Amino acid sequence: MKLVKLLLQNDSIRALALKFYEPDCLEDELLQCAETITLALYKDKEQSSSRGTFRYNLFSTNLAKAKKETPLECLPPTSPALLQHCKRVYYQIQVWLQHRLDPCLWGWTRQGNILIPIMSEADPAPKELLQKVSCGCQGPCKSKRCNCRKAGLKCNPACKVCRGKSCNNSKRWTATEPDNEDLTEDDETSSSSHDATTDDEEINEGL
Repeated sequence: MKLVKLLLQNDSIRALALKFYEPDCLEDELLQCAETITLALYKDKEQSSSRGTFRYNLFSTNLAKAKKETPLECLPPTSPALLQHCKRVYYQIQVWLQHRLDPCLWGWTRQGNILIPIMSEADPAPKELLQKVSCGCQGPCKSKRCNCRKAGLKCNPACKVCRGKSCNNSKRWTATEPDNEDLTEDDETSSSSHDATTDDEEINEGL
């Protein structure tokens, strides 16, 4: 609803959104439009030089004020994650406009006959930081009670029991084996990021 309100009230933002309706648009152009829209959504009053700078400043501000752990969902997405989201949005709009594109070039990857959204092509954090996140799960790390899964990370050798090898959240666990258990235990995260569709037509209907 915030985005709809912003589009209705801001002519310049609305013009940027219309870029997604243009055929043969470049990825860099889409990302630039999306970053400007993102900064407007998060009300960047300081007019940061980039979305990355704003993300860092917002995190630092929240960390200084917070009495407990700062939730990462309050931050805007990283540029690699935003780019993949832009590509999927552009793909969907072009499909609605009867312009056929290859989904694997626009934010999706194909595993068998299933299309899986690409969340990001970059690590969520520096490797040194990722190694500091671990879990002590006695089970298969299926639910959001797993510290690694809750942080959106795969289990790693620092995990006390699974060592990143013997659980459902290890790198060997592929997207063709869906983790439906994630949505069963106190999971307030939207399931949209885990959606997989079996063909282009289902994407057209589902998004």
